[in-house]
Amino acid sequence: MRTWIIAATAALVAGAAGMAITGFGASAGPKHDEGKKVERCVNGTAEVGDTYYPGIGNGGYDVAHYDLDLAYDHATKVLDGEATISASATQDLCRFNLDLRGLSVASVTVDQRRAEYRREGRELIITPQRPLPAGEGFTVEVDYSGKPGPAPTDPSGFLDGWNYTDDGSYTSTPPQGADTWYPNNNTTNDKATFTFTVTVPDDIQAIANGQLISHRIDRGRGTSTWVWDETEQMATYLATLSTGKFTVIEDETESGIPIVNAVQPDQLTDTARERLETIGPILEYFGSLFGPYPFSSTGAIVDVTDAGYQMETQTRPEFTSANGLRALAHELAHQWFGDDVAVRRMRDVWLSEGFATYADWLWIEHTGGRTAQAAFDSNYARDASTSFWNNTVFDPGVENQYQGPTVYTRGAMTLHALRGKIGDDAFFRTMKAYASTFSGVVASTDDFISIAERESGTRLDDFFDVWLYEPGKPANW
Repeated sequence: MRTWIIAATAALVAGAAGMAITGFGASAGPKHDEGKKVERCVNGTAEVGDTYYPGIGNGGYDVAHYDLDLAYDHATKVLDGEATISASATQDLCRFNLDLRGLSVASVTVDQRRAEYRREGRELIITPQRPLPAGEGFTVEVDYSGKPGPAPTDPSGFLDGWNYTDDGSYTSTPPQGADTWYPNNNTTNDKATFTFTVTVPDDIQAIANGQLISHRIDRGRGTSTWVWDETEQMATYLATLSTGKFTVIEDETESGIPIVNAVQPDQLTDTARERLETIGPILEYFGSLFGPYPFSSTGAIVDVTDAGYQMETQTRPEFTSANGLRALAHELAHQWFGDDVAVRRMRDVWLSEGFATYADWLWIEHTGGRTAQAAFDSNYARDASTSFWNNTVFDPGVENQYQGPTVYTRGAMTLHALRGKIGDDAFFRTMKAYASTFSGVVASTDDFISIAERESGTRLDDFFDVWLYEPGKPANW
């Protein structure tokens, strides 16, 4: 493995400065035909029906790519942004919505023509000059600015969105806070590719998802501009941007996957270095269990933040301190479960958190620690009357999705119990088949159950009833 360390104040150059960026992700299709007449159009819906987070997401279109051109002034905390969104209509649209909280919108264009827009809560409601025909592509440009914070608190009590550090900023947005810093279709059901062009003071780094394309310093203006490109489809809440003074460490896995770590210098302890060096081995091990690593880059962001949790942002998870790297295997497991295979609705969140918890148990066992069986046994030994058993793993309630053991520990226990019921061969076939079947899209609990029944040749209704859908301690499953 090769390692390069670049000091926090030094220039990092990757790729050709100023190179053209083209061909990202799926094409949004051609601009709609000026001559095509839309006889009757509809207004795109203002939400997608997630019962935990009413109001997020929008209907009537599908986004292919977000091109975010951002400038952030740490001194004033002002973000200036231009979002260019390539999409295609799925209905004949009179108007459509984007999600955007706070921030001031200066202008909106659709296919380079000024569009009417208005704000209604977190909705940016856009009416183009001409209706958008179903099946054809269009481009939206939104110019906006303001102070994107402080971040709101989600129903679990955690900060959710753009927030500030001593020397910059960070974003951590599960699952609804992406609209605190850029306009988007804020739902897991509309993944897209991303380009981030971020201008900050010249002694500051800007770290985002995907691969670093270029980094340029303008000494005259005292700024640096960073271009990152995430070429794999990504849910909006998994997009990240951290600005600050980082030590940037580049590495690669044995199979050649680029690793870019960004660590606040005072967090780059010997222990932190040792943990970061396990990124490659963790990905290789999980790849043997779940199928190949699904993305073309990886790494970690280690800052000092008050988010209260680590976050599985795609390709480059965020950690609130070097101490948070204890969760490295958990967050890297999310790259398969939660990121590549996203949950269809948040009531299915055990498919993300329970799976990552179980993968962490497997990694601990693989490296000589407590076995997954021992982890299961110690938790199953809890008395049936304790609160540990008083909720359901599926649909645990919005306040419980990221709090307590229901989704995490009991979700992991569900997988271990399934492994015991159907055997190792069928279980790991199930995990690989689930990861490959729903790679790049979303899945529900029913989808996972169908895969498990197919791979095991076993009806599992009674098993999943007691482990997922009913409160109480399972017995005789």
